[in-house]
Amino acid sequence: MKPFLHTNGRKSALLPDFATGPERGMTLLELLLVVAVVVVLAALLFPTFRNVQESSRSAFCINNLRGIGTAFNLYAIDNDNLFPAARWADPEQNAERKARKDEQNPSGRNWQSEIQPYFSNGRSFAQSRDDKSPDRFVFCPTYFAEYRNNADLIKLQAAGYGMNKGLAKGSWDFRFKRTRIEDPANSVLIGDSDDYWLGITANMLPDEKGHYQNMASNYCGDPVRHNGRANYLFVDGHIRTLSAKEAAAFSYASNR
Repeated sequence: MKPFLHTNGRKSALLPDFATGPERGMTLLELLLVVAVVVVLAALLFPTFRNVQESSRSAFCINNLRGIGTAFNLYAIDNDNLFPAARWADPEQNAERKARKDEQNPSGRNWQSEIQPYFSNGRSFAQSRDDKSPDRFVFCPTYFAEYRNNADLIKLQAAGYGMNKGLAKGSWDFRFKRTRIEDPANSVLIGDSDDYWLGITANMLPDEKGHYQNMASNYCGDPVRHNGRANYLFVDGHIRTLSAKEAAAFSYASNR
């Protein structure tokens, strides 16, 4: 094999003379150069691959939210135009809950269990959680990927989505009329969240486990789940992907 460069007929001292023939093998230097190139390329391409993967999960999540929106409306049709309460709490622990027991979720659980019969797969959130099967319309795929091998998955009462606890304009323990929502196009119904309820603030921070949940500070969600943004279903059925600042502009206030 000829040398790469010649200077007046002489081999360049700057470049190696690669031998030819069956005895030729890679030198250690050449091997290290190849490994270094591969490492650099992987470092450059990995963020791109990760973003593409997360974009795919986000699209699946948006499709889930469409299904959840349909389930909410079917639930309202069958329940005198009522939306489920965000949560269920023991009526014996509170005088108002006891007096209004009939207005609580009939399932005795939170909103996910209330709308579960309207999913085509016929599986509950709890069933899919326990056997770690991310069924359609059940788990946000990014949430599932994060928690499928995490003991916290059993503790959190969510599938990656939370209900806006302020929609009821009062206690989030009781079902409420869908028609009471004054501005459906600007009212968040469901969004990416680390627990079953949703309340977004511009300055919310993760805890030591990375969860965006703080009852004392009145916030819960996951505003950076999908490439630094999150998906939100509005009462009128449209879905938006928003930053934390954009999502915080909508109301999540509740007097309880």
